[in-house]
Order: sequence, then structure tokens, then C-alpha cells
Amino acid sequence: MKKVCTLLINKKVFYAFVSLWIIAQVFLIWILWTPDWISDPGLYQYYATQCVNNGCLYPSYENYYDEFVFAPGWVNMLAVVYLITGSFRAVPYLLIIVNVLNLLFIMKICKFVTSNIYVYYALGYIYISIGVNLFSHIQPYSEYFFVLLTNIALYLSFKKKLLYYIVSGFLIALAIWVRPLAYSWIIAILYLGLFYHKSIKLCSFFIAGVFATCIIIGYSTHRNFPDFMFQASTGGGNMIMGADDTATGGYNPIPRQKGGRAYIPREYSEKDSIPVISAVTRRYEKLTSSDFSYKQSDSIYTAKSIEWIKENPLKWTLLFLPKLNILLFNGSLFFVPYKIGEYKVVGMVFNILNLWQLWLLRLCCFISLIGLFMGMGKKEIVLLIPVVLSIGMTIICVSATRYNYIFLFLLTLFSLISLGKIVNYVKRSNIHHCSKND
Repeated sequence: MKKVCTLLINKKVFYAFVSLWIIAQVFLIWILWTPDWISDPGLYQYYATQCVNNGCLYPSYENYYDEFVFAPGWVNMLAVVYLITGSFRAVPYLLIIVNVLNLLFIMKICKFVTSNIYVYYALGYIYISIGVNLFSHIQPYSEYFFVLLTNIALYLSFKKKLLYYIVSGFLIALAIWVRPLAYSWIIAILYLGLFYHKSIKLCSFFIAGVFATCIIIGYSTHRNFPDFMFQASTGGGNMIMGADDTATGGYNPIPRQKGGRAYIPREYSEKDSIPVISAVTRRYEKLTSSDFSYKQSDSIYTAKSIEWIKENPLKWTLLFLPKLNILLFNGSLFFVPYKIGEYKVVGMVFNILNLWQLWLLRLCCFISLIGLFMGMGKKEIVLLIPVVLSIGMTIICVSATRYNYIFLFLLTLFSLISLGKIVNYVKRSNIHHCSKND
């Protein structure tokens, strides 16, 4: 066992495994990729194409009466790819690069937090072994890009340099442009600046970087959109799915459908419709605009949610448990690839890695709780801040298995550090017990 561990912590061996992992991702693009994107990626694809055709940022005037504004930062990133290459064929290859960079920066963060070489390599091997990092580049969800932005921002904030904190603020603002959950990382970085670096100046420049970038994004969007917009507007829609008599904790479109508490009439029009493949039925659905703006829709959903929560506080609170179960104990593979049924071996690998990922997440939660009670330093605690805040922000609204990906590797790193502490504690206890017997 010792020989195997020594072999695995060899840099050349690790690089060999990473190379095989990259080759496997490329191979999966060749056999599984399809131009028909499902669910949210289908919307990203539609809006990115619309963005290029209109010659402006998303959202534009054309999106004012849409139900939501979806992940504008990621949509505009896809639009850039489409503008340069003329198609979305390059996107999965771009996501492989993003995936490799995410591995690089989470391991760089690890070096700042702990000097334990076993934790460092264990984190790397776990990253390349889970299914989500092998399959999910086939369908371009926004999580990969979001995690890259937050990982780089957090990595830079471990260094006590003014420029790095400004750049970190810039990156967090871009992450907010992709997903509002990035606000959790603002708290983590401020904690690091104030309590680890003990510098109000660093925190001030970080906040200035965030605000300046949000203002630039907002005004750039405002040139072709009625409102100042620097983030998505899906908060009300997510909240209503978890604040209704039909709520289960997971995705629940019933409140927004005809007959639902928050139904907004939408007249079907071929001209205004958006063809998107449903993640559930795998058939094309038509999403249409209405007489209500995105802002009005969000306001209606939020008001209806708050109204229901006030009437049913206990029921809403009890929904936290199924939401946590969905988020933390059901794995995080984003989708089952279309063509996976055509390849039995690939399908078997997919199922094994999904099962491994499911149990990994459960183990990480359990070990992290033990580590937390054993006591952690400021550098270790900063890893847990985005995890806890992201979980809190998620269970207030609605949960989904893929949402845990944004904090999965910070939680994994924290759990590995916790495991190291547990092992050291057991060793010390054994030594103490042996010395007593002597």
C-alpha cells in the first residue's frame, strides 16, 4: 500500500493520469456530442445566437418581455465563441480547457491552505475521477466557467497584493454576471482580507473592483436594454418553485403553469417562441414572451412566494430537508448524454463514476463536520464560507443536484484536510496509549 501511495504522489505519474483524462474527454466529444442542447444550455445557445445576430450584448431589447434573463455572463461568452468560429462546435473543447484550469487552480489553492502532499495529490485524483468532470463538457452548463472565475479569485486573494485583490474583485463581478451565487465568495474573500491578511485596504480595493466591473457591465448592457443589468433575474422564478403547495424541494414548474398560483398568461406565437429541448421529455418545447417584462415576472413570482411563505412558514422550513437531500446526497451529474445508450462500456463507466461521486459527496459532508468540530484555522475556514452560504442561498429557493458542483471541490479540499487531522489525532492517541502501557 505504501508503494502505491508513493507511486501516486509522483508528479510524472499524476501528469500521466491527467493526460489520459483529457484524452478521454476529447474522445467523448467525438462519440457523444450533439448540436441539440437540452434544458438551460438550449436557452444559452438560443440567446447567444440571438446576441450575435443583433450585434449586441445579451440581454437586449428583444429580451425585455422574456420570462427570465438567464446567466448573461455565460451567454455572452458563448456568443464570443460563436462569433469567432461560426458555430458552437468549439464549446466542448473550450470547456475541457476550463476544466483543466479549474484543476490547476483548486490545487494551487490547496498549496496555500495545507502543505500536506497527500492532500494535494488526493484532491487532484478525486477531481479527475468524478463523472461530472469527464462527461459534462458535452452540454455547456454555466457551472464550469463560474467555478473557474471563483477559483482564480479565491487563489489570488490568498496573496497579500493590492493588484491581486483588484483583479479578484473583477473576476467575482464576472462570476456574478454568470450566477448570483458568487456573492458567497465576496464574503469569503473579505474574511480572508480582514482576518488573515488583517488589511482593510485590501478589502476596500477588492470591493472597488467588484463595483467598478458591475457598473461597466451594467452600462454596457444598458446601451441595448432598458435597464441597468449585471446579473441574472431568475431569483423569483427559483423561489416560487420552492414556495408552493406542490413544492417537493426540486424543480417544480407547476406554480408557473396554467392553473398555478403564479401563472402569467403567454400567448403562443411562432415568431416569439424559443425552441428548447426539455431535459425531462427530450422533446422540443416552445417558450414564449408575454405582455409582462422579465422584471414584472420576477416581481410577481417573488411576491407570490413571500405570500405563501408567510402563510406556511413551517411547511417552507420543512422543505429545507428534501432540498438538502437533493443538493448534497444525490450526486451532481448534470445530464445523461443523448447517445450514451449506444455505447454499453461508456454507459457502464458513466454509472460507476456517478455512484462514486454520490458517495464522495456524502463522505465529504460527514468528514467535514468532524473536522469542523476538531477546530480549523482561518485559511481552512475560508474554504467553508462559500460552501455554507451557497447551500443557504440554494435551499431558500429551489434545489438541484448540479448546484453542488460550484462548491464541491472546496468541500472536498476541506474534508481531505479534516481527514488528515483525524488521522493525526488517531496516531497521537495510539502513541499516548502505547507510552502509558510502557
